[in-house]
Amino acid sequence: MDWKELHAGIARAMQYFCSEYKTGSLLRMGLETLKEIEEKWAPTLHAPDPHKLMRSLEDLSMLTHAQIILHASLARRACSRASVRPPRVS
Repeated sequence: MDWKELHAGIARAMQYFCSEYKTGSLLRMGLETLKEIEEKWAPTLHAPDPHKLMRSLEDLSMLTHAQIILHASLARRACSRASVRPPRVS
């Protein structure tokens, strides 16, 4: 696999699973997709020259960062004005 294919796959997964509207199930599906990319496709990555090696290493870092972003999004608990209770007055 060439670095460009890996890059495109990670970018497409992030666009689909971590876009404007996020749900827990969508984020978990994104993590599963990134895990599949990491286990199945990343080991087939090859770099015939130093330039492509640098790009390949950048894509592997991008894969790690994408996983971190999805984990952080899952851990985040959003609150809105409607869900926040007003302070008690004694």
